[in-house]
Amino acid sequence: MVGGTGPVVPGPYQAPPPGQYNPPAPGQYGAPPPGQYNPPVPGQYNPPPPGQYGAPQAWGPPVSSPYGVVPASPPTDNLAIASLITGLVSIVAAFACCLGGLIGVAAVVLGVMSRKRIGQSNGLQSGSGLALAGIITGSIGTVLGLLSLAFFGFLFTLGSATSAS
Repeated sequence: MVGGTGPVVPGPYQAPPPGQYNPPAPGQYGAPPPGQYNPPVPGQYNPPPPGQYGAPQAWGPPVSSPYGVVPASPPTDNLAIASLITGLVSIVAAFACCLGGLIGVAAVVLGVMSRKRIGQSNGLQSGSGLALAGIITGSIGTVLGLLSLAFFGFLFTLGSATSAS
């Protein structure tokens, strides 16, 4: 019953009977004990009390991995990069000025030389995939360059045959 007269039936959110619960003293909800906290002054740094954290540590040796030392990846062979770039240029040049055939052959040669050097390096150089991509794009550029040369040659002969008659 509510209102103070009659028996008190404890509900799920009512206070326990007297004597079973002592409320905490004011200011004890996670606050430091009195005298151990200095409130910060705005705009001023308050360093920690001396001796609390110890001396600053110098940088030590690198922490090792549980898998051991991870080696750095080997450098990429420069001929592999040159092969890929030359192969891509050969595809563009096949459509632009019919030089794709010559540039494509250079890309294939660079790619083959690079893959040979990478294979002989015993893992000290990487870039075999780049060299292979250079060989493929160089081959495509060579074929497109020869096709475009044949096409423009056909147009030239067709134009000269038409103007002669």
